[in-house]
Amino acid sequence: SKGRPPPVPAGARGGTLPKPPRKSRSALDEARMRKIYESYVAARRRNNEPVENLKFETMQRRLQRMVPKLQEKHGTRTIDFKVVLKDGKVGLKPVASE
Repeated sequence: SKGRPPPVPAGARGGTLPKPPRKSRSALDEARMRKIYESYVAARRRNNEPVENLKFETMQRRLQRMVPKLQEKHGTRTIDFKVVLKDGKVGLKPVASE
């Protein structure tokens, strides 16, 4: 199998590939989500808040549900989240950037 070109994806033969759907402008890939989660858990520990029930998957779903609404509000700006301390409690704040 050495020397053979890679297989051509279905639909790509004899023409151009259709444009992929427009991706949402979000900095929230898996690696970024993990960093946000780890920072959030660490901040809660420092603030003596419980962390036993914090699950990565739950936080990830919650943030991903928020992104479309934030993008409606902020248009083409990239959506990210940062860990903040507000009223003595650790939270996540959405941040829109160019």
